[in-house]
This record gives sequence, structure tokens and C-alpha cells, in this order.
Amino acid sequence: MTRTAAGTPTTANANAAVDALTASAATAGTTADTAAHTTAARPVGPAPPSPDELLRAAVRLDAWAAGAFGVFLLALGSLIDGPLGLPLAWSVPFGVAMLGGALALALIARYPEIPAPLAVLVVSCNAASSAALLVLAFVDLVPLTGWGRVFMLCGAAIVAAFAAAEYVGLARLRAPERART
Repeated sequence: MTRTAAGTPTTANANAAVDALTASAATAGTTADTAAHTTAARPVGPAPPSPDELLRAAVRLDAWAAGAFGVFLLALGSLIDGPLGLPLAWSVPFGVAMLGGALALALIARYPEIPAPLAVLVVSCNAASSAALLVLAFVDLVPLTGWGRVFMLCGAAIVAAFAAAEYVGLARLRAPERART
């Protein structure tokens, strides 16, 4: 910086200094703005749950429960005939059907995004199965004992609980679709 004889800066040098400070401040502001935008774009904490997380968890648990129950019916079918009155001729087909249902549920749970029509099918099948178990508990189609009726009622309640959880998961899955329309 050149100075006059009195020691004050010249106008040209003062203008250059102001220009340098302005450019420095503008660069700093741009850097701060960029940092703010970059920071704001990054998610903080864990990713939000996907809309089908409840549905997927319910279907997955339903698959495990159905598979375990199918194995139970196949492995212990001859032992539960007496106390429950559920003949082996009924427990074997029920067990096979439960294993098939468990496999189908496990495959549905593996979809990257569970399609709504499959979720509707799962809820509908569970609701129908729950109703069928209620009917079997009160109609003499199968020679159930008192404990056998309790067994069917408990099964109906469990299947209905899965249907309800999957229905809530389906409603959450459809909520973003309704918000868009």
C-alpha cells in the first residue's frame, strides 16, 4: 500500500483493499452456504422406516409361526388326537397347508417392496382362516374335545391378530398413495 506524505493510504489502494475484503467475504459466504446445504441434505440419525416395515415384520413373523405350527401338527399329530380330538387325518393336511402358507408368506416378505395386492391376499387369507377355525370350534365337523375347542379358538385369535397387524401394515403402505391423490 502506498501512503501519502501524511501517512494515509491513497484512494486507489483503499479501493483495492475494500474490493479484496468484499471478494473474501463473498467467497466465505458461498462456502458457508455450500456447507449449510451439504449438511442439511444429509439425513441425521437412522433412516426413516419404510412404509411397509410393519407389514413386512408381521408377514415374516406370520411365516415363522405358520411354519412352526405346521411342523407341530405333522410331528405331533398322532399325540394330539386323544387330548384335542383332532384326528391324524385332519392334522396332517393342516400341517402341510401351514407349511405351504409359511413358504408363501416368507417369499412375500422377501419382496423389496411388498405389493399391495399380495398384502390384501395375505390379510384376506388370514381373516378367512380365522373364521374357519371359529367354525371348526363350534360345529361338530371334527370330533374335538373341550381342549380341542379351546385349541381352535386360540388358533383363531392368533390368526386374527396376524390379520389385524397385516391390515394395519397395509393401511400404512397405502397412506402415501392416498396422500398423493
